[in-house]
Amino acid sequence: IEAPNGTANFNFESEEIVKNKKYIFLATSYSENYRDVLDKVGYLNGYNVINFYECNSSCKLDSRISDYFGSGGDMENLTTGKIVHTFPYKNLSQIRAELKSKLFQGWIQNKFIKGEVTKKTKINEVSNYTVDRLGYLVIGDKFKVKDISSGWLNIIYTNKNGRTITGWIVCK
Repeated sequence: IEAPNGTANFNFESEEIVKNKKYIFLATSYSENYRDVLDKVGYLNGYNVINFYECNSSCKLDSRISDYFGSGGDMENLTTGKIVHTFPYKNLSQIRAELKSKLFQGWIQNKFIKGEVTKKTKINEVSNYTVDRLGYLVIGDKFKVKDISSGWLNIIYTNKNGRTITGWIVCK
């Protein structure tokens, strides 16, 4: 397992059944010294990677499910030390709960997913916490979900004036 800053740590693994197929997933982490360009936020306690492998007579990486669980870490404000974003899949129970969630079940079955904003939400250009943003959604805004990664939704939002924005929102 490649890690850009040294050696990857093995965190945990499990065998799971998804859509009647056997999968093994591996959770690893490594040290990551990322800081945003404004030096306001950075990773706290490493960077996590979740990989799912479909296993029959041999095992092959399933990029779609691996991307759903994604990678990332807890982010902290470097000035205050406050955690500003928590990576949602740091332990086995979190992954198992997500495998049973309504969101994952709908996504894995390729059902068309729509959403509605329940509180003011930043739209980011990337599926990670950043201080930059493309804009905001407000309570009641409706959107279409294109993809999901690490607890973030890649959405398409069209406002009442017909302007369309594509970006990432945290799914809480």
